Amino acid sequence: MTSISRTDRLLQSIRAHALANQETLGQARKPVAGEASDLPPQTSVANLVAQRIEEISIDDPQRRQRVFRAFLEGSLLEMFGATAVGEPAFQRVLDQVEHAMSDSTETSTAVDRLTDRLLSGVADGRNRQELEAVFGRKL
Repeated sequence: MTSISRTDRLLQSIRAHALANQETLGQARKPVAGEASDLPPQTSVANLVAQRIEEISIDDPQRRQRVFRAFLEGSLLEMFGATAVGEPAFQRVLDQVEHAMSDSTETSTAVDRLTDRLLSGVADGRNRQELEAVFGRKL
């Protein structure tokens, strides 16, 4: 089994958990043209996630959790759009999905593997390319 297929399965699980919690956001929606966003226009989700991962200090005791949370946030951004980030409920959905993912033995193992890959990608500079393969969308 390839690492991409594991990532795809993890993304499917993230999306399923997010959809189960979407009422917290009111409704799942794509961004509407002209809506304000706190993110720079034409930023790719992959670049945003890679940048956030790179900014996490190597000495941060919660580094692994923060790396996965950055990936998780990118997944939800793709689903709900950049304008959802400004909604107070977005962080609650992020918390709920993260908690559900860490509670499941199957997904927590996949999360650990993904986190390991993302952390090793910071060291050798391959994160942006791998994340572009996962997140192709511009915000």
